[in-house]
Amino acid sequence: RILDCGAHCGLSIVYFKQLFPAAQIVAVEADPHIFALLQHNIRQRCLTDVTLVNKALAVETGFVSFHREGADAGRIHALSGAIETVTLPAVSLDDLLTEPVDLLKIDVEGVETDVLCASRRLDAVSQIMVEYHSFADAPQSLHRLLAKLADCGFRYKVQTQYCPARPLGDDDCHLGMDLQLNIFAKRVASNAARNAA
Repeated sequence: RILDCGAHCGLSIVYFKQLFPAAQIVAVEADPHIFALLQHNIRQRCLTDVTLVNKALAVETGFVSFHREGADAGRIHALSGAIETVTLPAVSLDDLLTEPVDLLKIDVEGVETDVLCASRRLDAVSQIMVEYHSFADAPQSLHRLLAKLADCGFRYKVQTQYCPARPLGDDDCHLGMDLQLNIFAKRVASNAARNAA
């Protein structure tokens, strides 16, 4: 079982299905225009056991303002130059974690820390891939995210996706972000069991 939050147009789903054809995938994509592309791509490839959810991942259910960037960086966090702001239904991570998940992928443009830290069901997850976004106009939350993963029994590895070439001298940003990281986390118990085998 794979939970893909921020599925965009479905490239990750196609990749996961190539690796694990029998996988059951729940894919969440907020942007209604990109969601239409996601639906089309899944249909065109006749992929089965894929459930598509057109909602924004948020701390709690309800409605959120979503700023469409027009490509792949739509988000809840304010976005100057957004082509449109729409009100969308939101779903919490815990509403999606109703059964065990082998892989949780989260790429939700800045809400990942709040969503993960609010979850009380991460014990249902074996592995996590999360793209961390640091907005220059907001406090950083990486320390909270890493502490949550450690407290929930995950061992993590961090890979840089975007950082200014001269981090101490440059204040360069990309779409308002001064840092983007890929964080991969596995349960420590799984590592121990695998090493013992």
